[in-house]
Amino acid sequence: MIAAAWDAAQQFFALPDAVKRRYHVPGGAGQRGYTPFGIETAKGASLSDLKEFWHVGRTLPAGHRHADIMAPNIWPDDVLPAFRPALTALFDALGATGLKVLKAIAVHLGQPADFFEDPVRDGNSILRLLHYPPVSADAPGVRAGAHEDINLITLLLGAEEAGLELLDRDG
Repeated sequence: MIAAAWDAAQQFFALPDAVKRRYHVPGGAGQRGYTPFGIETAKGASLSDLKEFWHVGRTLPAGHRHADIMAPNIWPDDVLPAFRPALTALFDALGATGLKVLKAIAVHLGQPADFFEDPVRDGNSILRLLHYPPVSADAPGVRAGAHEDINLITLLLGAEEAGLELLDRDG
């Protein structure tokens, strides 16, 4: 499943810029679909991050109570028909994995295993596919500026290259 999603992401990011930009929603804050290179800037940073990305979110049924605050997904079905099924499967599997992790955390905290289920039900989870296109060694900025994740829990798949740094309480 991860390999299929990885392949779909690589195919998407290999598309010409003009094609990828058809799936960008100006003013949508990057909540669904494509966000082009150089658009996102980390909080407090003066230079844009050197990356592009795609967001997949929860699919809501018609009339859902969160439909006004959670945009529908955008899919490049016309150019990559395998993209939607691959990313939907990964989104669902990561959601299930997140619930398992939250159950373990709840039990560790002395709470019932289902303690977090209601608070996260139908939450605005996001699957972010990141792509870091080649840049010159003297490119201004960094791939992704220092930031805090605002989510309850963040799950990361393995990366092919080094670079992720975590800031702990001791600095």
